[in-house]
Amino acid sequence: MESTSKGQTSGKFYTGTHWDTVEATMQADGTAQLAVKYIHMTNKGEMVVGTGTAVQQPANSKGIAKFTGEGMMWTQSPRLSKLNGAKWRCEGDYDMIKEAVEVRGTFEVPATG
Repeated sequence: MESTSKGQTSGKFYTGTHWDTVEATMQADGTAQLAVKYIHMTNKGEMVVGTGTAVQQPANSKGIAKFTGEGMMWTQSPRLSKLNGAKWRCEGDYDMIKEAVEVRGTFEVPATG
């Protein structure tokens, strides 16, 4: 199964809009393996792209499926160049009834001296 979505992103490094494509492969145990590709467009016109993988758990009795994931990101923006090759990690909730997703993520950016 493949889905695309659009939403807002905000955090320490930038604020903007995101578009993502997620390919889900259902497993016999009820989990799903997810392949994630995204583009973030900052409110300053900079683009950040990323890829990664995630695992989604089966939905609970309220229709909420939790997931965790990780991947890497890149940008051509000089201002955000510290994000090049940086890892991202996320966790979130997919409300299957409302068809809404909330993602909480962190960037593992190397310290600069």
